[in-house]
Amino acid sequence: MYPLGIYGVALGTAIPMVIFRGLVFPWLLQHELGVPIGRYWRTHAAAIYVLAAMLLLTGGVAWLPIVTWPALVGAGLVVIAVFFALVLAFVPDGRRWMIGKLR
Repeated sequence: MYPLGIYGVALGTAIPMVIFRGLVFPWLLQHELGVPIGRYWRTHAAAIYVLAAMLLLTGGVAWLPIVTWPALVGAGLVVIAVFFALVLAFVPDGRRWMIGKLR
């Protein structure tokens, strides 16, 4: 078995976080405070939409042969622009905040 390197670190961080924030924490909120699990999940729906769209639109960037600093900065700027566009499209609070900052 080969080590996964930085991908292993990402998976080792993401998997426990998804389990805790998606299952354990909502259960604790319902058990201790009476907050329904569905209500908790609905509050995060916009973030899940942004995540899914971000994966679809920029997931392939990880396999681009980026060998120069300008290419790295350019790819990073494109990913940031896509993220901001998705936040504007899917997150009403984020849209209000960004429009307020641009004024």
